[in-house]
Amino acid sequence: METPYPRERRVYWIHKPEGEKDLLIFDAGYVGGDIHIYEFKESIPSENIEEEIKSYYQNNLPKEFLKEITRLWVEKNCGNSLYWNLTPS
Repeated sequence: METPYPRERRVYWIHKPEGEKDLLIFDAGYVGGDIHIYEFKESIPSENIEEEIKSYYQNNLPKEFLKEITRLWVEKNCGNSLYWNLTPS
């Protein structure tokens, strides 16, 4: 049965015991939309991402792009993306 209203857009992080993979659960909040469950793959230090992007742009990255460095890295390594701003509850 389809709900007549959108859900809150939310991302959930489920920490699992050692030996099991943590989960990321993503709900875009669309009426009738799916909830997606992902297993943890890896963590990359933000310093490494910053170094990689600065190197890619040959240290010629405009200052206003510095706050978008993660988005640039995601698009460079994974393709164009949709993204949401998250606020903790």
